[in-house]
Amino acid sequence: MWTHGLFGKYFGSKEGLFAEVVEVAFEKSITMTPELNAEAARALLTGDDPHASDGMLLTLRSVANPRAAAIMRASIERNYQTRLADALPGTDATGRSALLIAICAGTPLNRLLLGSTVLTGPDAEELIPYLHAALDAVAVAPDEKVVDRRPGGRNGTAGPAGTPQAASRRECSR
Repeated sequence: MWTHGLFGKYFGSKEGLFAEVVEVAFEKSITMTPELNAEAARALLTGDDPHASDGMLLTLRSVANPRAAAIMRASIERNYQTRLADALPGTDATGRSALLIAICAGTPLNRLLLGSTVLTGPDAEELIPYLHAALDAVAVAPDEKVVDRRPGGRNGTAGPAGTPQAASRRECSR
């Protein structure tokens, strides 16, 4: 049985408990290497993990409370965004990691929580190459030479509309 003393001992405060919940919810992330971008895009658009929306639901339920939003933002920036920025080569890695997180948060928001008819419909799988290209476009600094290391990839080529293909590591919140 939890008492006020035990609660204080383990978490310090309600904010401490909330910070722990945030850490656990955003610990579940897709970590991608260039070879896995297509699979990550597929997971974001067609995945059926029942826990995929945990972080998103926590965010939506907490955003109205300024202190909860600050705790969540600090945790994401300190952990998830920093790990992702460290994995991205080139300039503006922190900004690009924030953009990747925004793209990856928006996809499940629209698909799982809002129930977008396009993103949940029978043709959602056809959108995977576009999401893959979007992740690559942000993950690669515009001035980097692009090397596609996938089997059958074209070294030094660009993808659709000139967006670079095959980048560095990146992570997406699930």
